[in-house]
Amino acid sequence: MPDANDAPEPQDTSAWSRDAAGKAHLIAAFDPQSGNYHFPPPPKTLTKLLELQQRTLSNRAILYSYTVLHPHKTSSRPPFTLAYVDFPEGIRLMGRLDIPAGTKPKIGGELETALEGDADGKTDYFFRPVKTEADK
Repeated sequence: MPDANDAPEPQDTSAWSRDAAGKAHLIAAFDPQSGNYHFPPPPKTLTKLLELQQRTLSNRAILYSYTVLHPHKTSSRPPFTLAYVDFPEGIRLMGRLDIPAGTKPKIGGELETALEGDADGKTDYFFRPVKTEADK
């Protein structure tokens, strides 16, 4: 009969956290041998096997590129914007970009990571433009 200590440890599937100020940060796995980041991080068992390090990414990123997706008209979903962003740590990620209606994203513009929950209690990340003094 297997011992309770032989049970696999639960997998932490969160790929984000909040700092003391409440700002959202994505969490990536870093491979010190290759210098590469992996997002989302692989399961903890693989992270340990590959000797990857957990790294919290900056809250800020720069917009590298974006595209507006138009779901099929039968889906009744509105168009949405996906962004490809560069983090100062040297990793480029894709995520939803939340921009005010009627505005166009600015390539090279500064974005911040944010989190939102849905009706099912699931949390997901997205990016939004950083507000400047002129925007306030």
